[in-house]
Amino acid sequence: MDDHRITLNQFAFRKANETMAQRAGEGATEFLCECGRPDCSAKVLLSAEDYDAVRAYPRRFVCAPGHVTQAIEAVIAEDEAYVVVEKGGRAGELAEATNPRV
Repeated sequence: MDDHRITLNQFAFRKANETMAQRAGEGATEFLCECGRPDCSAKVLLSAEDYDAVRAYPRRFVCAPGHVTQAIEAVIAEDEAYVVVEKGGRAGELAEATNPRV
């Protein structure tokens, strides 16, 4: 799959997670893995506060461990339950341009 298609898949997952974050209560919440795999159904467990911290940077996404696309993103932080990645290059520009929090 090409990098552009992967990036578009991630934006769709991110948009769904934005809605989930708005509805989340206190404590851990299941969010969708924001990787670019079209068939991914993985969930990641983190608090809405932690999700907001990731989303404070428009180039960052939360993924399940092992779901990193190394060609277009770098690992920023790792936890047992999830990995925070940051897009670089054109993928990073697209992430900023499609940021639902603007």
